[in-house]
Amino acid sequence: ATTEIYTLSLHDALPIFIVFVGLFLWHEIEEYFVLVPWLDDNTARLPEPVRHINMTRTHFTVIATEELVLLIAVAIWCQPVWIAAIMVAYTIHLVIHCGQLLFTYLKRILLRLWSAPIQLPIMIWLITITPTCGTVGLPLASLVMVAAMGLNLVAMHWITSKTLKHQ
Repeated sequence: ATTEIYTLSLHDALPIFIVFVGLFLWHEIEEYFVLVPWLDDNTARLPEPVRHINMTRTHFTVIATEELVLLIAVAIWCQPVWIAAIMVAYTIHLVIHCGQLLFTYLKRILLRLWSAPIQLPIMIWLITITPTCGTVGLPLASLVMVAAMGLNLVAMHWITSKTLKHQ
């Protein structure tokens, strides 16, 4: 009976996951065309902790592709609770971008990543309808996934800065 419930929940999560991947790709494409050139134009006007970010389109493409592969790996090999947890981590990413929108608007250097405020309510809704069965609860899985995604992002920025030349 437990296997049947798990299989049904994973089956139910798949269409939700496909929508999530579509939203993720939309946001990544927007970051590619908006964030990367914006960083080139505004780095000197940013707060000190983020001035050192060196992001070319090649760097961004490698990082975004690796993130997409990880998302798909989680969907294939993990319990549905981990799919929901990765969606929570992505939603936190969108909240950060909404904060960046406000900050850059107030500084008069607006970062126009409109997918973040548009996707935020959609992602919250998707999380509420995603099955969360698994051996751990959603709060713990989300905490682990947020930490893993943050560490992965730092590691990928470091790896790409060491292996790819600035173009």
